[in-house]
Amino acid sequence: MNEPEVFTLADRTLASVVARIADNQWDVETPASFAMRQLDHQPTLREMVNYHAYDDAWVPDMLARRRMEEPGKGPSAARSGGPSGCSPLR
Repeated sequence: MNEPEVFTLADRTLASVVARIADNQWDVETPASFAMRQLDHQPTLREMVNYHAYDDAWVPDMLARRRMEEPGKGPSAARSGGPSGCSPLR
């Protein structure tokens, strides 16, 4: 498997897990082992998924061998929101 295939498999797998999150679970705090340095509180499941989605939005541009200053100008720019097109879950 090459890098784009691994990313696609991981992304689809995560999407299938996220699709199973019930409406009443999004604001549940995550376990202490999921602590994020940039937060002064225990993150909710919504914050963790949003953080991952924001970070994940850069991957297609990097796999396309774009430079760090280029994301948001290529195919992933079609998505709305965030620097590389990531739209946070609400």
